[in-house]
Amino acid sequence: MKSFLKMKAYFKSDESLCTDKATRLAYAFDASIFQCEPLGVFFPKEETQLQNFVRLANEFQIPLLPRGAGSSLSGQAVTGGVIVDLSAWQKIELLEGKVRVQPGVIIDEIDKKAAEQKKRFGPAPASSNRATIGGLLANNGTGARSILYGMACDQLEEARVLLPTGEIRTFARGDLDRNDGFTKQILAITGAIKDSPSWPKTWRNASGLNIGKIYSQNSLLPLFCGSEGRLGIILEAKVRLVLKPEKSFLGLFFYSSLREAMEDVPRLLKTQPSAVELMDRHILEMAEKTPLFERSLLGETLPEATLIVEYENQENYEEVRSWGAQKILATKLAQDQIWKMRKAGLGILMSTRGKRKPIPFIEDCAVPVDQLPEYVEGLEKILKEEDTFGAFYAHASAGCLHIRPLLDLDTALDQNRMANIMKKCIPLLKELGGTLSGEHGDGRTKGPYLEELLGKDLIIAFDKIQKIFDPEGIFRPYGQAQLRKRPPKNHWKRLSWPQGFSAEIAQCNGEGACRKKTGMMCPSFQATGNELLSTRGRANLLRAFLAGENVTTALKTSLSQCLACKACSQECSSQVDMALLKAEYTYQQGCTWQDHFFARFSQLSRLGNLFPSQKIPFPQIIKKTVGIDSRCDLPQLSKKSFSQQYQAHKKYHSNPDAFLFIDTHTEFYEPEIAWAALKICHHLKLSLQPLFLGCCARPAFSRGVLDLAQKQINKLSFPKTNQPILVIEPSCLSMLKEDALRLDPSPQNWTPRIQSIESYLLPKLQSSPPKNTSLQTILYHCHCHAKTAGLANTGKDLLACIAPVQETDAGCCGMAGSFGYEKKNYDLAMKIAQDRFFPALTQHKGEIALNGRSCREMAMRIGEKGRHPLEIIADYL
Repeated sequence: MKSFLKMKAYFKSDESLCTDKATRLAYAFDASIFQCEPLGVFFPKEETQLQNFVRLANEFQIPLLPRGAGSSLSGQAVTGGVIVDLSAWQKIELLEGKVRVQPGVIIDEIDKKAAEQKKRFGPAPASSNRATIGGLLANNGTGARSILYGMACDQLEEARVLLPTGEIRTFARGDLDRNDGFTKQILAITGAIKDSPSWPKTWRNASGLNIGKIYSQNSLLPLFCGSEGRLGIILEAKVRLVLKPEKSFLGLFFYSSLREAMEDVPRLLKTQPSAVELMDRHILEMAEKTPLFERSLLGETLPEATLIVEYENQENYEEVRSWGAQKILATKLAQDQIWKMRKAGLGILMSTRGKRKPIPFIEDCAVPVDQLPEYVEGLEKILKEEDTFGAFYAHASAGCLHIRPLLDLDTALDQNRMANIMKKCIPLLKELGGTLSGEHGDGRTKGPYLEELLGKDLIIAFDKIQKIFDPEGIFRPYGQAQLRKRPPKNHWKRLSWPQGFSAEIAQCNGEGACRKKTGMMCPSFQATGNELLSTRGRANLLRAFLAGENVTTALKTSLSQCLACKACSQECSSQVDMALLKAEYTYQQGCTWQDHFFARFSQLSRLGNLFPSQKIPFPQIIKKTVGIDSRCDLPQLSKKSFSQQYQAHKKYHSNPDAFLFIDTHTEFYEPEIAWAALKICHHLKLSLQPLFLGCCARPAFSRGVLDLAQKQINKLSFPKTNQPILVIEPSCLSMLKEDALRLDPSPQNWTPRIQSIESYLLPKLQSSPPKNTSLQTILYHCHCHAKTAGLANTGKDLLACIAPVQETDAGCCGMAGSFGYEKKNYDLAMKIAQDRFFPALTQHKGEIALNGRSCREMAMRIGEKGRHPLEIIADYL
C-alpha cells in the first residue's frame, strides 16, 4: 500500500509505529479462529500523538483498529490495516462510587482499586485478569453477574472518545442535544428502527449497534458499547462501581441431563441469586485433568450438568439446600476453587488434544431464559446432524451459553460443517427470539450473518450511522482474514512430543491468559508488557518460524528472555509449556558457547571447589568471556563441599527411611541446608542417607544442551530400592520428576520415587511439632518450579509448624538460574524482581524463607538474607 509507505515517512525516528515482520505476525492473531497480518502496530505514547495519527490515517486512507489485550473471540481484534495497541494506557483514578480509567486498564485492576471503597466493577467476565476495559466497553461485554449488573453499557457513565475524523468529544448520560446537527442525523436514523420487531427478544444482546439505550440513557454514549471500535476510540471512561458483598456462598445443583438443568433455571432465578453458571460433564472431565480440579467439590460421580448458583449477603444455606442444592460452598477457599474452574472453562476446553478443536463461532449466542431448554435441545440436534458435539457452559442466568463445536478447520469437510451449523442456528435463534452474540460481539465470525438475523433495514441503518461517524471509513474492518492455520509439521523430536512439536505450538489458542498481571506467567511479559515476550507471542513467533517467515532474530531474542519458569505449563489452561518448546528449539538451532558454559555448572563448581579461596577464580575474565553482567557478584563457594564434610561425619545407613539427593547448589554452595535436613530427620527419628550422584541435568536441559542433559540423567545411579528420593532444590525436583521423562529413553523407573523434602517431612513434623517456639511471622516465597508442581502450600504448611507464615504474592524472583547473571538479561531480571519480589522482602521485618537457590541469590542483590525453610526449622528444634 503506497499510501502507507508515505505515512510511515512521518515516523522514521519514532519507535511508536512498528512494521517489522515479527511484530506484525505476533499481532496477526487474537483468540478467534482468524489470522490477518496487519500493516503495522502503533503504540501511542499520549493522546495528542494518537490524535495526529488518526488524522494522518484519514489523510492517507489507512484503516485503523484499536486493540487492548487481543482476547477477542470473534475476530474483531485482527485487521489488514494498522492495529493501535492501547494496552499500555493504564491510568486509573478512584472517584466516589466510580472510577475513571484509560482503555488499557485490566478489569481486575479496577476491582483492586475499588476495594479501597469496599466496591468492585459489576460485570465479571471470565477473562477479567487480562481483558481491558476498553475492549469490554467496545464489545458491550459482561460476565457471570449480569443478572444484577447488566452489561458494560449499563455501567458506563461518561467517555472521552477520539472519533475517526480526529475530533475528540465527550459523551455522558443525559447529554443528548437534539438541536446538535450531528446528533440530529443519528436520531433521524435510530428513531425509525428503535422499535423494530426484528430486534432480539433477549436483553443479553451484544449484536449490532446499541440503539435502544440511546433513548433510555438520553445520550449517544451507549452507541460506543457494542460498536467494536468502529465509531471511535474510547480514550477515557468513567464507570460505576457496586458495593462488594461482605459474604457470599455457592449452591451446587447437579442434574442428569442438560435439558433438565436448563428447565430449572427460571425456578432458581426466583430465589434471587447473583449468578447462575453452567458446567456440563465434558467441561468437568476436561477440568479433571488440570490442577484446578477439586474432586471433593463435586462428589465421586460427575453429573451430566452442574449449575453453580451464587448468593450474596445471604445466609439461608438450609433454604437453598431445600431447593435441591446437593452441595453448599460457604468458605472463600472452596468458592475460589469452583470459580477458578468455571472461569478457566474456555482454556480447559481449548486444551483438547487432537486435530479437532473446540471452535468459537456460535459460542455466545443467547436466548430468553425460558427458551433455554428448546435452544439446548435444538442445538444438540444440529450438532448431531453435522457429526460433531460441543461442551456447554457459562451464563445460564442470562440465557447466554458458551458452546464450541469440535471441528478440524484444516479440512474442507469441517469448514463446511461450521458453515452449516451457523446457517441452521440462525433460524433456531430467530424462532426463540435469540441473538448471535450475548457477550463477545459480532466481529468477523458473526458479522456476515447479521442481516439474516436482524433484517436488511437494521443493517442499512447501522451502515448509515457508521458513515456519519466515519466518513472516510478508516475504522471499518479491513483485510481478508484467513482461518487460523495449524503450524506446518516438522520432525523435531529430541524431546518426547506425544503429538509432535508443531501440535504443541498449536495448543496456544490466543486467549491471552499469559497477559495477566497476577501469578507467575509470564514474568518477562509482566515486567515489560511486550506482546512478543508473552507465551502467546512466543507461540505465534514459533508458528511463523515453522511457516518459513523471516522472524528468526526476533524469535531468538524472545526465547532468550523466557525464564523457563514453567508457569505456563500450569497457569495456561491450554497447558502450553514454553520452557520445553524453548529447550527443543535451542537444541535444534544450535546451542551457543554460552549455553554450553552454563550447562556445565556442576563441573565448573567442582573445579572451583579445588581453589581454597571460596571464590570462583578469575571472576572478571569469566564475566567478560561468558557474558555475565559486571554488576553481578559470582556465587561464593563453601569452604568444604557437603560431601567432604559428610565423609568426615561417616554416618551411613544400610537401609535408610529415605535418600537425600545432593544437588550442585547444596553440595558446593549451601551445605548447611543438607545438614538442616539431617537434623530435622534426626529429631523425627528418621534415617536419611545422602546421595552424591552428580548433576540433575537442569542447567543443561534449560539451555537446550540436551545431549549433555541425557548423559547426566543416565549417570544418575539411584539405589534400586523402594525408599523415596528426597530433593531440596525445586528446579532439580521438576527436572527429575517431569522433564527427565521428555528425554530419551523414558520413562525413568526411579521417577515415581522422587518427591520434595517438604512434602515428605510435612505430615511427620505436623504429628510431632517442635515445642516452645516463639518466632514472629515468617515471610515465605515459593520457587516457581515448586509452585508448578503444586507445592506452594507444602512449604508454607511446613513452616507453619513453628510459626505464623505470610506468603508473598510475588511471581518469579527474576533470577531463574543463569538468566539473571547474563548481561543481556540483567536489567530485565531486576525489573521482574522490582515488581513484587523486592518490595515483599523489604517490607518484612522478620525471618525470610526462600526455598529456591535463585530466589536467595536475587534477595542478596538488595542485601536481604533469605534462608531455606529447612534451615529455619532446624534452628528451632
